[in-house]
Amino acid sequence: MKKSRHRFLFPLFLFLALPLYLSGCGRTEEDIAAEEVSSLQQEIPVDFPFYESENFTLTLVSPGDAAGEYMLMLCGEDGQILQRIPCGTLTEPLTFSYDGLVYGSWRDLEIFSADSDTGLFFRWKEERFSEEPIRIPRYAEVRGCDMLTVSEDEKNQEKHIYQLNEFRGQVEELRSWSLNRDSGMLKIEDSVKQQILFEGSVALDIAGEPLNQEYFECLFWNKLYLLWDYSADPTVYAWLYEKSAEGDNAREDGSSWHTAEYENRQAFLESCGYTGEEPTYQYYDMFRELQLELYLDEETQQCYGIAYWNRVNCDRENVPKLFGFTICDIGERQWEEDFAFSWLCVETARGNAEGEDQDSIIEYTKNGKPDYYLHQGLMEDCGVEYMGNLVEIDFIYREDDTLFVRNYHHDARTYTSTLCSLNSYFDTKERLVYETGYLTHGSCEFYYFYEGDGEMPAYGLFLDYNGGYVIPEMVRFW
Repeated sequence: MKKSRHRFLFPLFLFLALPLYLSGCGRTEEDIAAEEVSSLQQEIPVDFPFYESENFTLTLVSPGDAAGEYMLMLCGEDGQILQRIPCGTLTEPLTFSYDGLVYGSWRDLEIFSADSDTGLFFRWKEERFSEEPIRIPRYAEVRGCDMLTVSEDEKNQEKHIYQLNEFRGQVEELRSWSLNRDSGMLKIEDSVKQQILFEGSVALDIAGEPLNQEYFECLFWNKLYLLWDYSADPTVYAWLYEKSAEGDNAREDGSSWHTAEYENRQAFLESCGYTGEEPTYQYYDMFRELQLELYLDEETQQCYGIAYWNRVNCDRENVPKLFGFTICDIGERQWEEDFAFSWLCVETARGNAEGEDQDSIIEYTKNGKPDYYLHQGLMEDCGVEYMGNLVEIDFIYREDDTLFVRNYHHDARTYTSTLCSLNSYFDTKERLVYETGYLTHGSCEFYYFYEGDGEMPAYGLFLDYNGGYVIPEMVRFW
């Protein structure tokens, strides 16, 4: 009987085990390994700033083992996987940033591994992330779309400013700062123009920073180029005033204006009567590149010139844009001698900005010159009153204590957006030579021209960048 019972139990075991055996048929070792790995994977949520209308979720999927590859996964509203982007090997804990490193776009993703000097950049565009990440440095600060890195020890300090060159899929160095704290030697270099902006020994404070930190930081950050997909264009886009009261563009002073385009600089100058003479006045930027040339006939009080918008493309090539102009009537204006150190409001013709519940803070340098000015007053936002900054001015001085730049700002809601920011530059004699300011429709520039060592400018030129042209106005000071 025992023998008979065992004979029936063995087929029963085969019958029960058959489904398990069949379920394993066709499975490869890779399938089994993948199941084991997936059980170890984790999804790290990424708090990307999607709009409410964008019903997406973003996660970073960790690998199942230490040698695996992380995967960025974008899912739609129904959980459907829209993108799976390989991120390579990463080290946790991870840091996510959304700092808008591309000009004109404020949404992108940066992923940094623990203790890594570099990270991954992903651009968000047209509801998808870029499939190929760009390797970027771990930055300490972002200003606009420019990244600052800092490395230092007791003896040395290194700073670098980088920009994402989206058109070439790489990061470019714009500027470098190297400070030796033992000798006090500081070197600031522009990497795009390959020019040294400052090199010399500077006084340091107890923390090993330059005493005149504000000035050197200004040199380090001032006029950083935007590496963009600019094309070379020799065309001169000209705004022309002429003595004529005819046409729709006639003005009260008996002149009229029209726009025109010229094939190149030479064609424009020749149309204005140019015969090879030297410009009456010129202005060069901080890279010693021509920014303005002006030709003036003092007898007829007519002039013409070209303003250069010096640009650098994504291949690091200089591709300036040229704006021509003519002036057929020069006005007159009284020069305001003390404007350099004034802290009165530009919008109100530098009039008195005082009123009830207003307060001012004035700081001076050790030599008694204005260093910082803050003018406060009652402001309102959504029906709530509070004390806010109405006018703020920062004065920056060179190493020899001469005024270098005066950065002005006033509240556009209290006054107006016209010249709510105005940066004024001075030569080593503390004479005002150039200003650039904000206008609602763009920007403007002021140029001041001196005769010899005169303390008062002989002429002033105003250029309004408007609609692809520059609208000029010129005055003679008295």
